[in-house]
Amino acid sequence: MHNEMLETMIEDSEIRNQKPEPGQKVILIGLPEGFVGDLPEDDQRAITAMIGRPITLNGYEEDGRVELEFTDDQGVIHMIFVDPRFIGSL
Repeated sequence: MHNEMLETMIEDSEIRNQKPEPGQKVILIGLPEGFVGDLPEDDQRAITAMIGRPITLNGYEEDGRVELEFTDDQGVIHMIFVDPRFIGSL
């Protein structure tokens, strides 16, 4: 069920085809398979907790990935890089 909902959200995001500007808030709608697997548990929890929540888009990498930034509940700043299909516009 969760995977079906995620796929629908990704498809909806692609259909809208809106490219958010750096500095805007976007929704992290999922993560690539295995994205957090080799990270410390605190980082895994912080990153996965952001799924479905607004997150700041810092910019676009040359390879097309988006740079996202957030501060977790402990005050730690995280930057993650994902394919744009894993974000949605607000």
